[in-house]
Formats: sequence, structure tokens, C-alpha cells
Amino acid sequence: MDLKKQHDEDRAEVAARFPGPDYREILALLHRLLQPARYLEIGVNTGKSFALAKSPTRAVGVDPEPRVTRIDNPNANLVKATSDAFFGELDRVRTNVTFDLVFIDGLHTFEQTLRDLQNAERYSHPGTLICIDDIYPLHARAAQRQRDSIFWTGDVWKILPILHTYRPDLRIGVVPCVTSGLLLIAGVNPRSTRLAEAEDQYVAEYMDVPFTTAAHDQALGMLPHVPNTAAAVTAFLETAGLVTAP
Repeated sequence: MDLKKQHDEDRAEVAARFPGPDYREILALLHRLLQPARYLEIGVNTGKSFALAKSPTRAVGVDPEPRVTRIDNPNANLVKATSDAFFGELDRVRTNVTFDLVFIDGLHTFEQTLRDLQNAERYSHPGTLICIDDIYPLHARAAQRQRDSIFWTGDVWKILPILHTYRPDLRIGVVPCVTSGLLLIAGVNPRSTRLAEAEDQYVAEYMDVPFTTAAHDQALGMLPHVPNTAAAVTAFLETAGLVTAP
């Protein structure tokens, strides 16, 4: 198969399916509205989204193999490590640091994404917003656990029904944006252990669940949607109590 041709076709389909701002534009809006003192990004890759964290925000990017060539924010720090190792080091030094805005775009498996969410939540506070990428697979091939295409989301979409079942206390919004949607999570609780306690159960339940359009549509229907507009995203933050309406 011609991967580049397939990728070009995928990009065209994504653009047609998700009109409006792309995920980096949404992230830029979140930075402007929230003005986070501390920002954490799991899965930095080339650093395009990480670059949205401008001074004076203190930004930490975590990636075992980053491809970042330039960082302009003097308060930004790039950590070359897996997310598990990064959080393990935070635990070891017993830091009391918390993050105001978190973007998770790491290893594209549902269990690792939920582990990153659990760990990020432990270093959060009630006003923290956590964002997760890759919730809209374009097709079954993109949703495979092993990468077989340029456009690849893995099986991260499975976190949708899991969060619906195990974390109904969270305030969640699903934004249908390029390239693969964005999940907004507010109302976090750094003391929650619900996901950790249920990990064996939900991993066993969902590990072998295949991607189908019907299964994904059902998962999407479990959670509130936020229209892909700046006004709707702002309204979500206002309703969650993260920003004050003008």
C-alpha cells in the first residue's frame, strides 16, 4: 500500500469530517483562557503543541524520543523519558508540584492513556484541565494497537466508555476537531483511586474489543459533546468553573 497516498486521503477525509479549528488551535485557546502557571505535555514529538506554552508558563514536556529542534520558552523543560518513569521520579522526590493544564498525547493504547490520566490527576488540583488526543479513529486500521498507517490513533477511543463507567464524577466534553478529536476533562480529584483500583477489570474487559463504527458511535454517545467552536469550548470552561464569564 502507498502510505503517503493513504495519508493524503486520510487528511482530506479528516478535514471534511471535522470543520472548524484543529486541536492545536483549541489548545492555543485553552492556554489563552486559562493562563496556566504550570503546563504538562505527555508525548511531545516535534514540539508543535508544546510550543503553545509561552512564558511565563512553566512547561514540562515528556517524551522518550522527542524530535524537538527548538524551544523558545525559557521556562520550558523537556524530559527525555517515558511517562511512567517521569511520574515515578516525581513520586520519588515527593514533590508537591501541581499542573494547571495537561495535554496527553503519548503512547496510543487505552491502558497507557488511562495510566497517564491517573498520574496526571494525582499532580492536579480542582481547577486543572486535562486534555486527551486520539479519541476519533478515522477507520479500523488507524485504531489498531500496532501502528500500520501514518494516521494512527491506536485504541485510545476505548477510554470513553471506561471513563463513563468508572469516573462519572468527572466533567467531560468531547470536541470533534482535526486531527482526531480532543477530550476535555475537568472536575479532577487528585485523591481519586477509582481508575487504579479498577485497572485489571477494565483492561480485561476492553483489551480485545475491536473497533467498529457502531462501537465508537456508542462510546461517543455516552459523553457530552462540545461543538468545535471557540465559543463552545469557552462555555465548557465557564460551566466547569475554570474561567469566569465576562
